[in-house]
Amino acid sequence: MDKDNLFNDLNKLNGYLDSLDERGLILSLAAFSEDALGKMLLTFMLDNKASKELIEGFNAPLGTFSSRIKACFSLGLITEGQYKDLELLRKIRNKFSHSWENISIEDQDISQQIKALSFSRIDFECPKDNYQKIKKSISCLLIEIKITTSQIKKKHLKARLVGSNVNIGYSGKYEEQVNDIKKNIESIKNDLTSHDKNIKSFAVHTANLLIERLSYV
Repeated sequence: MDKDNLFNDLNKLNGYLDSLDERGLILSLAAFSEDALGKMLLTFMLDNKASKELIEGFNAPLGTFSSRIKACFSLGLITEGQYKDLELLRKIRNKFSHSWENISIEDQDISQQIKALSFSRIDFECPKDNYQKIKKSISCLLIEIKITTSQIKKKHLKARLVGSNVNIGYSGKYEEQVNDIKKNIESIKNDLTSHDKNIKSFAVHTANLLIERLSYV
């Protein structure tokens, strides 16, 4: 992402956030962060149905703000500082979303959590109050997540398949290995034409294993 696009996105975000009251600000920042983390995970994970089911849909294992924060941190997609800031935002969000009472970002416990947030890395003006602090801090964090997601896609930094299957080779000299292969082939010939589906299926499975083992020979 180039510098112009970065600040265009930041200006759009701040333009929207400036119109919100305290509750709207907190809930919006948390919702944007949760969505951004979900997109980051989908960009990084293998492109298959299982990955999407982890992130999207009712009761998805990684469908919550908390689970996405932990998943991104455990996979090395966010820094320790970003992880701590997101956890603070999540705790602040919970207080606003789970309370029917009038609460404020100036309340002592919430104020302390906001003060514990990292300062924005792209704003050189000291925030004048808690509203500006959390807005600037999390806005910067959202931009950083977006940049990281873009880099994952651009540089093909997706998760790699590391799983493997066991395959037993043949022992002995080359001639002995070839003879063993021939014996194996002979032993499944009849089974490949069997009318018993289970026997035929196992014979096909064995034949595929033989093909794999031939590459080692």
